Amino acid sequence: MLNSQHTTRGVTLVEILLVIAITILLASVVLSSFGQYRLRQSLAGSIESVLAAISAAHLNTISSKNDSPYGVNLKPDEAIYFAGDSYPGDTDPANIHYVLPATIEIANVSLNGGDTKIYFKKLMGATDNYGTFDIRAKTSTGVGTTVTIYQTGATSI
Repeated sequence: MLNSQHTTRGVTLVEILLVIAITILLASVVLSSFGQYRLRQSLAGSIESVLAAISAAHLNTISSKNDSPYGVNLKPDEAIYFAGDSYPGDTDPANIHYVLPATIEIANVSLNGGDTKIYFKKLMGATDNYGTFDIRAKTSTGVGTTVTIYQTGATSI
């Protein structure tokens, strides 16, 4: 007689479940890292936008553009570039709004005089509203940076 061995080869349910578990674990790690990457990119872009608004106000004041001083109003969700010796209000059509993403905020504004507005003086570009503020992630307050505005009008992060 012929001795025939018939071996069935296949994938067991345990092996399938193990592959699914490993796939879910890897996907969660990748998605978590991607979320942190997107948050850091949003934060970097927001810092750049706010610094651009402050720099434009500073430089336009120094250059006497339209013979006017310029400034920036810092709000939790935006920085508003404006012209004039005083803030014309949020709805002035000449204002330029630098709106932050929903995940980013301006916080801990600590400017000389206690205001949230930075006014630059003609010719020299100096400000009496020097101080610091934070641009940070709303969900993770440890993720962010502090911006310093010096009396000369210069900024640093």
